[in-house]
Amino acid sequence: MVKERTEKKISGGVEAVHYAVKKYSYCEHGNLVKTESYVEGEEGTSGVNVTEKVCDDKGNIVKEFSYNTLDSGTKFYTASDYAEDGTET
Repeated sequence: MVKERTEKKISGGVEAVHYAVKKYSYCEHGNLVKTESYVEGEEGTSGVNVTEKVCDDKGNIVKEFSYNTLDSGTKFYTASDYAEDGTET
């Protein structure tokens, strides 16, 4: 897993520092299979935005899910099929 942390300054009378965090996970084929992004300290109120991908045994991305951890009712799903030669059908 790779973690990226970026400082965000928000002004509007009071200056505060917030950290935007992104976490990346990869499969054995080197494909990005999970991304999590959130504002540090606000996971309980704003949730974590997650994108998960599923690889087949050849490393092709065959499914993708996107959702917020606080609102699983808005889970988005896409799927792809691949032929034996690896071309998308």
